[in-house]
Amino acid sequence: MRCPRAVIAATALAFPACSGAQDKAATPITFQAVAALTAPAPTLRESYGADSSQFGELRLPTGTGRFPTIVLVHGGCWRSEYDYRYLNAMAQALADSGYAVWTIEFRRVGNTGGGWPNTFLDVGAATDHLRELAKRFPVDTNRVVAVGHSAGGQLALWLPTRRRLAAGTSLYTKSPMRVRGVLAIDGITDMGAFARAKSVGCNAATPQLMGGMPDSVPNRYLQVDPIARVPLGARSRLLQGYLDQIVPMEQARSFAARASAAGDESQWTLLESAGHFDAVSPLSPVFYHVFDELRSLFDR
Repeated sequence: MRCPRAVIAATALAFPACSGAQDKAATPITFQAVAALTAPAPTLRESYGADSSQFGELRLPTGTGRFPTIVLVHGGCWRSEYDYRYLNAMAQALADSGYAVWTIEFRRVGNTGGGWPNTFLDVGAATDHLRELAKRFPVDTNRVVAVGHSAGGQLALWLPTRRRLAAGTSLYTKSPMRVRGVLAIDGITDMGAFARAKSVGCNAATPQLMGGMPDSVPNRYLQVDPIARVPLGARSRLLQGYLDQIVPMEQARSFAARASAAGDESQWTLLESAGHFDAVSPLSPVFYHVFDELRSLFDR
């Protein structure tokens, strides 16, 4: 665990730097509160496939030049009940701060064709679609960082490892987009442990996504489970709310330790007064951590 190095304002708000004290937050922010935040229309909404869930929304900052680019991946237990829209305000805050933001949608459990392997194939195809966008918009495909929340954190952490998938496997794609870094916010980093947890909530969605528990389809988990894919070959940062009731903080701690031991540059930060949704709300006093981590991923 570490204390952030600097403070970057996302909007006109300025937040106090970390000086050893925990971040001050009220009662943890709820999903409903985040989803209620509004944002202007995106620069572009574009399909990357034929299915109604295969699309993304691009938000561009003002100015000229090629912009550092974020692939923003939403959570929601990989289930169709939850979509990308609760991250719209976050996406706009990132764009207002100078990043091109490609918020992706994909088939999920409950959608026709969702689950293994198409959820993963969709996320990969959406990311690769940046090459098409770069032909018309000032996105920098040489500076791409994936940002994922919750189950989207698992998907974001998987993206850099696509380049190591063996030809002939279910998820293999020739020449996938290079992702230079990942920010996982309350991310699911150990799908096996998460699936085995005794819960009927998000944990139960894991075998639904994968088509079975780790013991029954181990090769599938080996292809996508972040903790089984280290080294990622990319820098990773993990933000974890201490008050998170969905993803235990051991997920972030164990992943960072395993990734670092495998040779990755991986660090995690505990947000002591935050729940599962605080760090994806631009109105939260812990939101500045997102900008601090992005700067560390893009600066080199």
